[in-house]
Amino acid sequence: MTILRNLLVLLVLATTADSVINLDYLVAQFRERFTNPGNAMMIFRDTRKNWPDRQADKRIRFLNSYLPDANILEFSHQSLLIAPDNDLYGLGAPLQRCLEPNNISLEGCRQLPERDLWFSAWHDTERPVFTSRLTYNPWFSELAEAVQTFIQETAAP
Repeated sequence: MTILRNLLVLLVLATTADSVINLDYLVAQFRERFTNPGNAMMIFRDTRKNWPDRQADKRIRFLNSYLPDANILEFSHQSLLIAPDNDLYGLGAPLQRCLEPNNISLEGCRQLPERDLWFSAWHDTERPVFTSRLTYNPWFSELAEAVQTFIQETAAP
């Protein structure tokens, strides 16, 4: 199995705000079990906060998920693969606003001025501001470029 893990080439995308995965476990498995130097991981996180030294790995790249100019507190896992110009879930698209609003009713969310609604992952606890699920990735171009580079580098003989 160790030989197989070293032959596999893996690209992992994750967000620190994902309630579906245990990011600490995922990073540990990536570092300890998937040691191929061609493996890569992109983690979308609030880069104002320190990253633990015990999880350091040169194959891990970070993109900031705290974007106050765009009213974004953090990224949801479902936002990672959706471009800002997506017709349904992109910036200003019909399904971008008030998807699973936290701390407010759907009707109340729809009535909020744009500046008062923030975007984040899903939470079952109160947030400091009214939030809706983030449905698109502001870093989509960077992600697409990283995927293209990863494919080109791993496909090379």
